Amino acid sequence: MKKRDNSFILFIVLFLFGIVLCVQIRSTLDALEKKAASAVKLDDLKKRCDEAADDVDRIKALIDEENKKGDNFLEDFAVKSGDSSLIKELETIKLQAGWTDVKGPGLEIVLNDAVRKPGEELLADYDPNKKIIHDSDIMETLNELKKAGAQAISINGERIITASQPVCTGPTIKINNTRHAVPYTIKAIGNPDAMYDGLSNSRVVQIGRIYGKQIDITKSNEVIVSGYKGNLKYLISGLEVVENEVR
Repeated sequence: MKKRDNSFILFIVLFLFGIVLCVQIRSTLDALEKKAASAVKLDDLKKRCDEAADDVDRIKALIDEENKKGDNFLEDFAVKSGDSSLIKELETIKLQAGWTDVKGPGLEIVLNDAVRKPGEELLADYDPNKKIIHDSDIMETLNELKKAGAQAISINGERIITASQPVCTGPTIKINNTRHAVPYTIKAIGNPDAMYDGLSNSRVVQIGRIYGKQIDITKSNEVIVSGYKGNLKYLISGLEVVENEVR
């Protein structure tokens, strides 16, 4: 009788163990299925992002091609006219408007967010906004360079023209309708000593360095600043020409 009771108890234990094991296996399979489904979704999203990036590159290439056609038309017209003064005037206009690549002595500035130190976020006065590069930092930097006589400026390869306006868009900054993330490389052509002294002693650099922002300023005998390659109509879409009244 005792042997039969022990067998019955063993049967119950094994039966319960089997149920627990089945539940565990089922839970594991469900988790694996969900993980696989998530992986498929992530792969699909990544594929869509890559396709969107390719579309953007194709559109930019088309815009550049159309801009080149316009430039070539003006140049062909000037050359065919045989008017040397017209050709020279066209080149001067393109140079002043920032449409051509230029080079000369100047500065290369790199702006980057501060490197967070371990445990720094636990301090009572910790403010993460003071550790990152904002559009206001870039605007102040550009203003200091212009005050010091900068003749041509670019940010991450984007030529700064009259209609350019760096705008903060979350973790990135939009320049000439193109988003850019840190680090921001600013190239400026002008008197290297004057620009270096003016920028190094400026409020934006001194306060930025106090908060740990990475700001590197380097003089160079030859800085190359690219010409504006975007579509100008997107930067001046809200402007209208005022027609002079005939009196």
